Amino acid sequence: MKKAVIILSILVVAAATFFIVNNRLQQVSRQKLEETLSLLAQDSATAAEAEAEAEAAHRAASEAQRAYDILMQQLNNLLPRNTTVSELIFGDLNGDSYEEDCVIITKKGDTNSRRGLAIALQRGEFYEKVWEMPNCFLPENDYTPYYNANGSGYRTGDVSFSIRNGKLIVRYDDASVPDAWWQYVLRYETFYNMMELIGFDSYNTNLPHYESASINFLTSKMLMRNLKEDSKVTKEYWQTLKIMIPLNLKELFRDFRPETAYFESLNAIMFSQDGWYGNLEIISSEAQTNEITNEDIERHCENFIHCIKSGKLKKSLAYFAPEYVKEQHDHFLGGRTNQFLTEFLSGNSLTGEQFIVPKNVSDIKSIKIKKIQIEPGATKAEVIFEIQLTTGEKYSVELHLSIDDANRLYFWGAVG
Repeated sequence: MKKAVIILSILVVAAATFFIVNNRLQQVSRQKLEETLSLLAQDSATAAEAEAEAEAAHRAASEAQRAYDILMQQLNNLLPRNTTVSELIFGDLNGDSYEEDCVIITKKGDTNSRRGLAIALQRGEFYEKVWEMPNCFLPENDYTPYYNANGSGYRTGDVSFSIRNGKLIVRYDDASVPDAWWQYVLRYETFYNMMELIGFDSYNTNLPHYESASINFLTSKMLMRNLKEDSKVTKEYWQTLKIMIPLNLKELFRDFRPETAYFESLNAIMFSQDGWYGNLEIISSEAQTNEITNEDIERHCENFIHCIKSGKLKKSLAYFAPEYVKEQHDHFLGGRTNQFLTEFLSGNSLTGEQFIVPKNVSDIKSIKIKKIQIEPGATKAEVIFEIQLTTGEKYSVELHLSIDDANRLYFWGAVG
């Protein structure tokens, strides 16, 4: 009897243990099942999100491609027949704050044909071609060698284009010398609808006398630098060049022979013995200094007079202090350029009996520089013009110039 009770107790304990273990196993299985289902649900949601993102990316890519196709069709429609877009460079070229003006490198036919240059300005949703110059670049991958007047040669490498601060930079790498390059700085002049060459920069460690040169055609100055420690040449010096501005790109290329009328030959022609656009004649050299001289003032005045005599009235505003133009020309006179200039160029008759104000700039027959006065290290200068009108009247004008920290000259006058 006692054995039966013991066996029964063992069976009860075993049954209870089995029940507990089985129940625990079921709980664990349910928990695992719930975790598995949760992970599956998460994977499904992630897959759905990934699919949605992929679909959105594909849709965005399709829209971008459609916009690009429309743009390319629009730009190609602006070009002559059989001429297509080879490369596009975007940026603000006319100072209207739009960053989508477009420089177009064009090509005609196959890659063996010369390339051209066109400017298209953004007008709302559309583009307007405002300037074009075909055949001004060699074909792609044409690395023709050129030789300077002294016999030294260079070979054009890859050309690159960029827009910085409203200016088009055309840069070349010298394929014959490591770490050598040169570039042209161009500016689109809205008023005259022209591309103007305003700067040139070069760098070449293989040259005997200098490593870099930088020309500002607006100020007629060239800065030469030499970084070689063993060289006896001054490390940095300025040269003043005899240049008549503006350098209209189309007029400039007209001076070339047809076979050399392209950018790649500019470097050789620029420093040739035959001269280039009046020859970049060095008329003064200033080591370690760039102090304004009478010659600088005379050149500034001559270039200003050239603008007046040739009717380039808007262009002449570049010779005035920007703040003076803004206050007197833009605000006080409401942009009336003729009135601004006639009032500025008014003065006393040679007899001193009357004050003469030309009615129109075109009434001015001649302007002569009679006197220039500047003290060494001064920040101001005075100039006296003698002006003769088409009526025969003569009078003198006393003008004032300011010299800024960069030694740039500007006319300025009274406001009101």
